[in-house]
Amino acid sequence: MDAKSGKITPKNTHLMPPWVPGQSGNLSGRPKGSVGLAAQIRVATREGMELIEFWLTVFRGDPVPTPGRGGQKKRPTLRHRQEAAEWLTDHGFGKAIQTTDLNLSGLEGIDLVLHRGKDGEKE
Repeated sequence: MDAKSGKITPKNTHLMPPWVPGQSGNLSGRPKGSVGLAAQIRVATREGMELIEFWLTVFRGDPVPTPGRGGQKKRPTLRHRQEAAEWLTDHGFGKAIQTTDLNLSGLEGIDLVLHRGKDGEKE
């Protein structure tokens, strides 16, 4: 692309994608039989139970194995326990709602519609 005009030049046409505008670049999709990362993690962690057990261990302050220390266990710090509490609450109850104050003065005639969650229910 020419830096001044922004137009495609013959010099760089090899950089053009091999599909036409509006066409997907992955027509065949994911190969059959391939497993996504999330599925692999679920299998490797017994549907996430090992992750939950780990975070509960940290949250409760129980000793956890320390990598590279020959199997020694160490008690988590208060900061680690707070992080575990945050992870458990975020994943168990959902993240806390973020609120923002809006100053809508001077915006007459505009309707503001708020939606909550994935189901799209109005607040």
